[in-house]
Order: sequence, then C-alpha cells, then structure tokens
Amino acid sequence: LKSQTPYRYRILFNSTPGEGENHKYRQFVFLGKSTTREKVEDDFSEEEKFKWMGIDHKFHLITFILPEKLQAKISALEKSNKMTIDFTEPTTELKGDILFTVKNYDELAAMGDNLKLAVDFGVFGILAVPILRGLQFFYKWVPNYGWSIVLLTLLIRLITYPLQYKSFKSMKKMQEIQPELNRIK
Repeated sequence: LKSQTPYRYRILFNSTPGEGENHKYRQFVFLGKSTTREKVEDDFSEEEKFKWMGIDHKFHLITFILPEKLQAKISALEKSNKMTIDFTEPTTELKGDILFTVKNYDELAAMGDNLKLAVDFGVFGILAVPILRGLQFFYKWVPNYGWSIVLLTLLIRLITYPLQYKSFKSMKKMQEIQPELNRIK
C-alpha cells in the first residue's frame, strides 16, 4: 500500500474458533521478541516490534510478513475472533508478503524470517527437531514412514542401551533383596 499522506495502517485477521482432533486450538501467532501464540477466542494485547503475524490453523499457516520489524500493537477482544494489528508509526508505504502454506518445518526454515517458529513442537521441542531429522534420514533410505519409525526406534534403543542395562541390573538387585525388605517390614 502506498499513499501521499502518512497513515497509521491497520491489518485485521478474522478467524473462527476451532479445536482439532489432537485438542489443539486454532491460534493467532506472531513473532516479536519471541513467538507468541494466542487462542482465537482469547483476549490479549501486546505492543512491540513484529516481523510477522498470522493464523495457525491445524496444518496450515497464513501470515503477513514484514520486510523489517515494525512497531505495532496486536490485540484481540475476548470472543471477537479478530486479531487487530495497528502500526503505531504513520508511514506512506506499507510493504509485506502474504503467505499461505502447509506447516512444513524445512520449507518454512528455508523461507527465512524465522517462519519455522510457527511450527509448535511443544514442551519437548528441543528433542523433536533431532527426532524429525532422524526420521527424515531413514525415510531417504527406506521410503516408508512405518519402517523409518521402526529403524529410528531401534537406533534410539541402541543409543540408550547403557542406561537401560544399568536400570535392569538395579531392578534385579532390588528383586533379590525384596524378601529381606518384606521381612524387616
């Protein structure tokens, strides 16, 4: 958008609340200092510099990506199902890209702008990416996800075998002294 007179632009994202089969809610998602996710029907307000903002809908993502971080206020009223982005500084031009895509981690990472952060791996995100890479590695060798999962599981079991062996030995020792513990009780 371009004009002769500086304006404070506003972008409006509208969605309907929804819950997927995995109990994941449709969310508004945006990247400022960190990635923030808000349920579509929740009340929130945040003001800072943002790089992109959009809607996370199950397996898809629709975002508005800015060329650089711009100061804006992002807010939504409870049950309004609308996210309002008000740019705080007047400008004669608002540039950006609109992206609608499947949330494929590798493709989003290749696009840049930290779009990969739109994929929510949850609490175990630190483990999820290496496991994803392992699954992709085995899928290259055996193009079947079922067998790739089996091979990845075997590899993880092989790596954790020393811990499992120690645990098994400790359990055997506990079984041996269990009668004495019962007698003491």
